[in-house]
Amino acid sequence: MKLGGFIVFIVFGAVLSVTLNNVLSAVVPEASAQQQTMPNTNIASSPGVKISSPAKGQQVPIGILTISGTSTDDPVHNCQVSVLLNGIKPYQRTIATGQNSGVGGGANDYSTWKYSFTPGYAVIKEGINKITSKISCSPVNSLISLYKCYSFNVTGVVVNTKIQQVVQPSLHSKSVTTSAIALLHKDNEGLKK
Repeated sequence: MKLGGFIVFIVFGAVLSVTLNNVLSAVVPEASAQQQTMPNTNIASSPGVKISSPAKGQQVPIGILTISGTSTDDPVHNCQVSVLLNGIKPYQRTIATGQNSGVGGGANDYSTWKYSFTPGYAVIKEGINKITSKISCSPVNSLISLYKCYSFNVTGVVVNTKIQQVVQPSLHSKSVTTSAIALLHKDNEGLKK
């Protein structure tokens, strides 16, 4: 009887093994197909953003300034880039200038971007100005929003739009002195009109 019970146990195990194998082979290919069609979220899991222009520490004219940059946005991920000037909130959405096509491509391709600081939001002031760029990504099939910031300072400087030329007469040549005085006199006459 012990041998009979052992044989029944082996037969039952074999039948169970075949049944499970058939069930798994029917389910596994479907699960594999779903995995292959899901987009790769590696880029969105570590987003990146950088300001290309102006350069870190650069002197820039006070007032209106256009900046540009790059990011890790691609056609698969839903990312946006925004900027702050001197911590003045809210963040300002940049203009996408990337040329990629696909999901989120074209007008939504922030792989390259630009923004102009204008009086409607904020402008560069004289002295130190902090510019911050931020990329925010919402990976497909994810409830988590990922972001990363990049900041640096630029120095706002006053730029004279009128260039003044100083003509110093030569002590060695009377003709140069006379010519320089005549030019200055002619310039002054033009200013009086």
